[in-house]
Amino acid sequence: MLNIENIIIKTKNFIICTIKNPHIDREEGGHIVVACNTNKYTTIEDMPRDVLHELMDIASICGKYMKEMFANEHIDIGIINY
Repeated sequence: MLNIENIIIKTKNFIICTIKNPHIDREEGGHIVVACNTNKYTTIEDMPRDVLHELMDIASICGKYMKEMFANEHIDIGIINY
């Protein structure tokens, strides 16, 4: 279960949030979590195509804006682990 700190946005199938104790320290770039709203799927292989497409769209949009936000703060986050 996620220890949610802040909810950024909710979609039909997912929640985008920060967690209270990320395994990557905020000083090193932080952590944004994209999690399924239900426990319906064990892995991404279990997701129907429309839900999987929504996940990929959300992940790429979050990554893009995360890079831009940190760039504005002159922080190079390097590679995003999707």
